Amino acid sequence: FDAGRDGMLADDRFGELEPFMAMASKSGHEFRAYDDALDFIAGKRDAERRASKLDRLFPQDAADPGLQALLKVPLY
Repeated sequence: FDAGRDGMLADDRFGELEPFMAMASKSGHEFRAYDDALDFIAGKRDAERRASKLDRLFPQDAADPGLQALLKVPLY
């Protein structure tokens, strides 16, 4: 958590939140995570995984021949 940003969790550290939550719950300290915040973080992580996988599967983006073979209409 970044003290310089009012205690916000940096985007590049979302993947570390679950282990941190597990450690905090075992320590006996109160830890509260709201559902909307957890949903937001899960959505961000899912989007990053999708983007990473698409980059691996179709390295030439929309011009990739593998992607073109899947489409029935051209991408703009």
